Amino acid sequence: MQKMQVVFVHGVANRKEGDGTAFERDVANRSQMLSKLTFGGKANVRNPYWGDLGGKLRYGGLCVPTEKDSETLGTFKTLEILGAPGVSTGPQANQLVRLGLRPQQGPDQPTGKELLIDAIVSGLEPAKSAEDTEYGATVQLLSDYAEHGDWSWLPTMKTDAELQQRLLTEIQAFNSAKISESTVEALGIGDFLGRITDGVKNAIGSVVDMASDAFMLKVKSSFTNEATKFIGDAFVYLNSRGKKDEPNEITKVALTEIEAAWEDAQKKGQKLILVGHSFGGTVLWDLLTYHRELLPKGFFADAVITGGTQVGLFIELDVYGEKLAVVPPTKVAKPSNLGVWINTFDFADPLGFQLEPMLEGAHDFQFNTGGSIINAHNLYFGLPSYYNRIKARLEEFKVI
Repeated sequence: MQKMQVVFVHGVANRKEGDGTAFERDVANRSQMLSKLTFGGKANVRNPYWGDLGGKLRYGGLCVPTEKDSETLGTFKTLEILGAPGVSTGPQANQLVRLGLRPQQGPDQPTGKELLIDAIVSGLEPAKSAEDTEYGATVQLLSDYAEHGDWSWLPTMKTDAELQQRLLTEIQAFNSAKISESTVEALGIGDFLGRITDGVKNAIGSVVDMASDAFMLKVKSSFTNEATKFIGDAFVYLNSRGKKDEPNEITKVALTEIEAAWEDAQKKGQKLILVGHSFGGTVLWDLLTYHRELLPKGFFADAVITGGTQVGLFIELDVYGEKLAVVPPTKVAKPSNLGVWINTFDFADPLGFQLEPMLEGAHDFQFNTGGSIINAHNLYFGLPSYYNRIKARLEEFKVI
């Protein structure tokens, strides 16, 4: 596989809070998975950051209800929630065993084994920095085992504790047989086993069976906070889109990295891939259409990949800078400066929309993140199985 230039444009509600360490670690984790799992380690990933240019709450978010500030008007019976963050029912539920044995929901959906590995990866200690390649090597090892490892032992497991012990043994044997000497040297047998052990422990008890009223209020606050940031960032962007030749500051940040990636791709004979999560897809769409004259001469993106994006919704609403001339059900013509557009969404994600019915050259793929309506939107790019599915589609369309 030839090396790729990849630009990832993040969505709304991304902020470098505190000293920015947590944010930088998330970026490092995502970049390593994108490079290693989707492009076989042959990708230069750029991550333009525009979070500090988004919406700002003047009263610090006091509009979001909290338990402290709320009076109870009446009582209500809580609902069963699967996959809600931050609540555990304890290891006695044997959730990981059940997850690993879950039947595959369709040919394009993750297997139970992949969902199990996804859960463990979500519990891994994050990369300490972009140079912490141990994280990417651990994820690649787990992902490889999900696809090629021996799982004949899984149905015999009775508890998550048994699963943890057996999985470590199996992965150690798999590592000895499959992983190159260079990777073993870089990772270290004790390092990756310790990291995986912590990932399993953190994954155990990550699913809630029945939420309390108090938890529902916490979920409400968390969910509303995210929705508030989404609305704020979207309004700031749409309110200040600017003219064709005078884009807003958010667009300029993305444009700078895309120009640099295109220049490198041209010099080295490489392909260019653009990736957008959530509102990042909107930034990419405007750059490829409304602001296309600002792109370098001859610019061409071999593929655009979007996850949990609102591009289809905004096309339906016709709120982009370049107004649409076609009359439905005629599709919007694919911009000539891009190859294939791969759009993914989860039915549980309220902010992920289809694109194929509206845009020529777009291909929709449903992906089950395993999350709930509360957290599915932010799960796509944290799951190894997602990157593996993207790789399969890029191969199908002859991009890689």
